[in-house]
Amino acid sequence: MFDVGDAMNLPYDDGSLDACRAETLLQHLTDPQQAVHEMTRVTRPGGRAALPEFDTGTTLAGHPDRETTQVIPQRPADDAVQAWIGRQLPRLFRHACLTDPSGTPAMVLAGQQMIRMLLSRHVDRLGEENMLTPQQVRQWWSQLDQRAAEGPLIAGRGVFVVAATRPYLRPARITATKGQDVNAGRQQA
Repeated sequence: MFDVGDAMNLPYDDGSLDACRAETLLQHLTDPQQAVHEMTRVTRPGGRAALPEFDTGTTLAGHPDRETTQVIPQRPADDAVQAWIGRQLPRLFRHACLTDPSGTPAMVLAGQQMIRMLLSRHVDRLGEENMLTPQQVRQWWSQLDQRAAEGPLIAGRGVFVVAATRPYLRPARITATKGQDVNAGRQQA
């Protein structure tokens, strides 16, 4: 079942889902821990919660201009709400009292067009803010195009896929980040 709802207040009863998955959501939230607590709440004991999340801080491009290329991937990370959320997933799951977390890091490789889509507004902003000269911007894109024409272009971003189990027996209290007791009024599983 797929449904649309508020990640901070899911419209499901406690323990009503066998599994709960959100994809590349937490990177956009100011309080990702609350969303993970909600996933835990609606997942039945013994059920699984899973999150694949990009880690914007791992953006890379196999470009010959190392100096400029070190500046460019930093901009998307600076602009992101949760740039390093992928590497935070195991901790968020533990804080939500999920057990047996398993994680798989991977690098999602992107072609020339995808890199342009992901980075163009950031590169433009670096030019507008005089962090890069117009010549550096033109040269960087030109060299990227040339590198892609010579053969496979290695560029992409890291993603972490983490899944964990809601335990049958859980601690006496799970406290959400906003201070509310997520066990209040609930029967012990």
